Amino acid sequence: MSEIIDEMLKEHHKLFENPVSKVGELHYKILESEIIVEKQRHSDKGVDEEIGRDEIHWWIFYKEKNLKELKSRTEKVLESTQKVKEDSVKLKERLFVKEYSKLIDEIKKFCVEHELQIQSLIDYVDWLSEKDPKSPIMLFNYRIWGSTRMGDRRINVFKRSKEITIKACIEIVLGLRRSYHGPTVGRVCNNVLGDILDSKDPEDYETPTKIPWDEVTIKTSHEVLDEMLDYFECLRDALRNILLEIKEYEVSESILYNDNFWRSFVKKVMVLPVENMRWDFKEALGMWTTKNSMKKKKEVEFCEDVTSFANMEGGVLIIGISNKIPRNVVGIKDLENKMKYAKDVIMKGVSYPRELTHFHVLTLEDKLGIEKQCLLIIIKKAMLSVSVNKVEPIKNDKAFGSISGTLILPIYTIRNETGITRVERNKIDDSKRHLKHDSYEFLKSLEPNFAEKSE
Repeated sequence: MSEIIDEMLKEHHKLFENPVSKVGELHYKILESEIIVEKQRHSDKGVDEEIGRDEIHWWIFYKEKNLKELKSRTEKVLESTQKVKEDSVKLKERLFVKEYSKLIDEIKKFCVEHELQIQSLIDYVDWLSEKDPKSPIMLFNYRIWGSTRMGDRRINVFKRSKEITIKACIEIVLGLRRSYHGPTVGRVCNNVLGDILDSKDPEDYETPTKIPWDEVTIKTSHEVLDEMLDYFECLRDALRNILLEIKEYEVSESILYNDNFWRSFVKKVMVLPVENMRWDFKEALGMWTTKNSMKKKKEVEFCEDVTSFANMEGGVLIIGISNKIPRNVVGIKDLENKMKYAKDVIMKGVSYPRELTHFHVLTLEDKLGIEKQCLLIIIKKAMLSVSVNKVEPIKNDKAFGSISGTLILPIYTIRNETGITRVERNKIDDSKRHLKHDSYEFLKSLEPNFAEKSE
């Protein structure tokens, strides 16, 4: 049996030269990026925290400097990838072979016919790599592929020579091999043989077991074409998700920096009788007006306000407007220094690996028509639990000797109707297990109701 399979595998040499080998080059380059990212994740906790659970969101929202160009290039390569995917479906539907050499010939022909599309993917990956070697990870990650698909197509591209590794990558892309699990035809043959032995009379020791090689080839063909189709479908889906994430970013940014939206929003919520889970009015921050030990307490309270929104759905602190009905615009004096102070307090007092807030200065008229500056602190929904760092002095205890210093106690808060509740961390963790990234998603729910109506 092994000799026959070895003869079948010799047919693969037809695939190891250009233009067919381009599919292996493509996968090799993508895996290079994945390994670079994983190594940095393991060696640097900061990198792992920065990337989080979603590589596409990380790149679009935190790293990409030219979204317009990325969008344009992604749209173009998506057209090429869609064609390869669609033609893979057609090949699977029409191809019926009983000879392994015929299967390889058809796959080779398919790759030759789609050389331009494969090259466009390679060019796209090269362009991403020039920007940052980590960026092609967007094409090969858990969001799109899932753990099983990734495992079946993952090999260490730095372990063996590039020539040998690219040959393995060719076989992986074309469905002829699953990473370290050996050739597809060998696995199919073992399954067919197992079915024969299971159906055989256990008392029959004399009848020789004959492997139906036509059946093995037919089943291998189905599995190979399924795997090849799956590969290009996942690449297509990854490109689609990049474009969806760009759109998400554009929507968030269009609201986040839209002065007209925020002016309309504040004017409308000012007249509502009660606050909401999404916003909170403050005439001023307590830490701006208090001194000494009380200032530290007010800093903690401010951080608790921020984390309470971040641990729920996100929200907005509206500062410079009285909280009592009827609400009035009172403004903030010396806003620049107070805003810097607030940012510093968040940086020191809120424990989270990424930035969660956006500060937006809004000029509004008070009841006398005088323009005054207010501050909106817009807070993301965090994908992980966010805590406040409360610093407590360590008290001397004779039983433990003379000890002095400070202790940092994490505080976890959530927004509860119009107030704040302190909770155990696990309560927040449980609600965030399904989240893949931080987001301003709540802004999309505000826009329909609070955006300025056009005449």
